[in-house]
Amino acid sequence: MNKIPAKIINITTSGGIALVDLETGGCSLSALIVDAEELPVWLSPGADVLAVFKESELSIAVRLSGKISLRNRFPCKVTNINLGELLSVVELRFGSFTIHSAITTRSVKSLELEIGTEVTALIKANEISLIKQTESGKRKAENGKRKTESGKRKAESGKRKTESGKRKAEDGRKGGRVTR
Repeated sequence: MNKIPAKIINITTSGGIALVDLETGGCSLSALIVDAEELPVWLSPGADVLAVFKESELSIAVRLSGKISLRNRFPCKVTNINLGELLSVVELRFGSFTIHSAITTRSVKSLELEIGTEVTALIKANEISLIKQTESGKRKAENGKRKTESGKRKAESGKRKTESGKRKAEDGRKGGRVTR
């Protein structure tokens, strides 16, 4: 599940539907809330929220031009691709946030995605949910960013250790010294 901190800028309501305008990372977003006869108190202009959406609802475009009804657009850079046989998960960097898109492997290939490709991530307003962001939630989001960076460093360190272990195993097969 993708989660991006955002600030509510404006709320427009009509006929039990609310269109919530948000700002995050220098981008404007909109979330559509149905059955919004009565909005929670925390859902008001100026409030900090988390914009939450599924990886499977996030589309990717390369060199997008022309008009399109999806107004929620994130300028992103591809940072990783977990290529599956049928379904792939593309990791995207949006400002200081990491988000993910689950798309078909055919789409990854037809878009010619690779690490470093600049793309536009798109999501419909009705696919974004809003969650109240608490002070502890803000701290967790900050810790999450730090853990993500720490995790990347640990993964790199793990790769080096794995390579070192492979060399040691090869040395053992070649008659090198093995200790227990």
